[in-house]
This record gives sequence, structure tokens and C-alpha cells, in this order.
Amino acid sequence: MNRNSYYNPYSYQRPHFARWKGSVIPKVLPSTIVVTIFTVIVCILHLNVGINLSIPSSFVVILSFVVGLLLTYRTNTAYDR
Repeated sequence: MNRNSYYNPYSYQRPHFARWKGSVIPKVLPSTIVVTIFTVIVCILHLNVGINLSIPSSFVVILSFVVGLLLTYRTNTAYDR
């Protein structure tokens, strides 16, 4: 019997959050780092330079309505299958 082929409950095992094999962390980490860097740049521009990067409040309402319609459509098409 191979050393790794049996289960030993008393041996040290890495916690689930530290396991990379079979995890989505390697796939999500690059995009998360890019978004974090972009957010840091926007915050630095806003605090130090005084550039106000904002969107109109009406855009948020319209965007939420469109996303709601898309979710409803997607739910209905999945239910029809």
C-alpha cells in the first residue's frame, strides 16, 4: 500500500481555504487584483487631485431596472426548459 493511498485522520492537512487544486481562486485572483488596482487609482485621484468620478443617480435606477429584466428573462427561460 502506498503511503498516500490511505486516510490518516491524525495527519496534518491544509485547511480548505488554502487548497489551490480544484479551487476557483487562481482563476479569480488576477481579475480581483486588476479591479483592486483600478479602485486604488480612482481613490487616489479623488483624494489627492480632486477629480470627481461619479455617475448620475438616474443611471443607477435605469441600470437596476435593466438587470432586473435580464434576471427575470433568464429565470423564465430556465424554468421553461
